Amino acid sequence: MLNAKCETDDKERNGKEKILVLLFSVEEAKQRNRILYEPNNDLSSAKCVTKGFESYVYPKDDIDFYTFTLSSGSLKLYISSHETLGTQKNLGMQVYDDQGALVYDLNQRSFDGTNSVILVNRNMSQSECSIAACNGLEKYRYIEFSPSKLKFYIKIYSLNQEVYSEGQQLDSVSMHSSYNPTNLKNPVPVFLQGDFQTCP
Repeated sequence: MLNAKCETDDKERNGKEKILVLLFSVEEAKQRNRILYEPNNDLSSAKCVTKGFESYVYPKDDIDFYTFTLSSGSLKLYISSHETLGTQKNLGMQVYDDQGALVYDLNQRSFDGTNSVILVNRNMSQSECSIAACNGLEKYRYIEFSPSKLKFYIKIYSLNQEVYSEGQQLDSVSMHSSYNPTNLKNPVPVFLQGDFQTCP
């Protein structure tokens, strides 16, 4: 119905109306997510998720925790623009295990290697692509966590509150049990792959 209202012979007015609708939609989405997930500012109040979700860091000191549990197997994490999410979008993202121990930090080089929890941590290669054109594939970081860990937490926050801008957000986190992120036409920063349990 809003799109129908925007249809007019006046091109200039039409363009302005479309912008207003877009801005309203973004604000509406923020309000919806605050209602769905807040308060989720610490591990104890982390919101259980089993499917894709949007995360907004608002206000600047907001911290969002989400949790999920695997039935079996290992967790695989795909991050688009891995090297620039912190510097360009001012986003902090951390992964914790079931004991609340930090096992991955997007912006800490100390987690760029592999260890007993992180089995694989590397950029995806062209041979891993399942479609003909894989533009931007080299921007994906592929991280695989040990199958001995089944429950995880994700923390999303503003990396530097002094340079915070409300426009910086993690657009979406997608979760799927059998998923190749390179098949998406419009990829978003983070994809999770695993055999997820339903929330209690």
